[in-house]
Amino acid sequence: MKVLFLMILISVLVFSCEKAEYESFRTYPDVSQVARVSLSPNSPVLIADGKAELTFKVKAYMGVKDTRTIEVKNENEEVMLKDSVFTDTIEITADRIPLDKIKIYLEDGTPVSEVFTTTEHAGETLRFKASVYGVESEVREVRIIEKPQVNFEPITVPIIFHVVYTTKEEYQYENIGTDMLQDILDRLNRVMKNELINAPSSVDLNVTFVLADIDQYGKTLKEKGVNRVKLNDGENKDSYIKSNLVWDPECYLNVWIGEASEYTIGVQLPRYILDNGSFVQMAQYQDLQKVKDVSEISYWTYKDVGISLNKKHIYRMANASSPDAAGGSGDRFETIIGKFYGLYPTWKDKYNGALDDFCSDTYTYFRIYSRPEKWTYEATATNKEMKNGHEIYFDSFNIMDEHSFCSTITYEQALRMRTVMENCPFRMMRK
Repeated sequence: MKVLFLMILISVLVFSCEKAEYESFRTYPDVSQVARVSLSPNSPVLIADGKAELTFKVKAYMGVKDTRTIEVKNENEEVMLKDSVFTDTIEITADRIPLDKIKIYLEDGTPVSEVFTTTEHAGETLRFKASVYGVESEVREVRIIEKPQVNFEPITVPIIFHVVYTTKEEYQYENIGTDMLQDILDRLNRVMKNELINAPSSVDLNVTFVLADIDQYGKTLKEKGVNRVKLNDGENKDSYIKSNLVWDPECYLNVWIGEASEYTIGVQLPRYILDNGSFVQMAQYQDLQKVKDVSEISYWTYKDVGISLNKKHIYRMANASSPDAAGGSGDRFETIIGKFYGLYPTWKDKYNGALDDFCSDTYTYFRIYSRPEKWTYEATATNKEMKNGHEIYFDSFNIMDEHSFCSTITYEQALRMRTVMENCPFRMMRK
């Protein structure tokens, strides 16, 4: 036993004295050696009403050098080893930069604060710059518009939540009731009324969503906003919904909870528009069909006239109903309502999203990471559809951003939604 112990001890001593191939160390570089600065306004548009707030992100970068041994070929095509110096930039964390070294100003040198408001410059495009330790950013442009003189007629939309389950599933749905659903609508209505934050370019849509209090036959509901339906185990939910649970789409926004798909939210863009001169720009192959009257058309599937959700979506929406909560767009009722009334997502990835949402007062970003901070992407020769420039960082708050604080609807989005609500069949339900 003693021999074994001595052998282990000797081995530890021998290997502990061997020089490590790599060494780790902490360094504190001189952050005043700034190589590059970027300035990012949180919106391309600002309303000149003295209340709408434009905020800025300033990022500073410093250069770092790294010596690496690489393989190169000489004139005789022989492979040789060569030490080469590579230069890169890294972002300096905000807490390392003294606040008095960060300056934000108009291109003419007029200083501005990190939160900018104005009642002037309507119709102009302001050009902002920033500097850190004297190193300047590129110019960023923001379009200033007059306070919109909106005279939206009030619209009240009754919502009926059809809670559909089988006998075996009943316990999973018992907590979905009036109180939970009212909390979700309360937050939705605050977003519609532009009450959550002083966003750069948002307005009050003058739209209120309410829980229905009477059924399609005029009888008072036992639970406000809730129609509970218990099916037999094995009974087809889709068929039952289509045959029995589509209340008059001119009077109710139907929302079905318990639809067969476990993971997919069933919400569609509008398909029709009244032939009265109204226009809503849509993506390729999604143009709205013109009709003279609602009586000319019928729906193919119940999802043409309402929204289908799984129970997990409702529970997540309830958890995200506080004003400052952030979550995935699929779990926010505001996002679902936005799409139902004609809004496109503000993001794009390899397979999903939209190249353009047809609103010039939103940013479009490439979906990579699931976090509130996002950045726009560059229009290239092969992607001329991209409407925003390169490297604009912003904390997302729009209802059509994914993983967003989901607090605002821009002015152009509001105009789009109101046009749909007033002119698109199966989207014109109201009290």
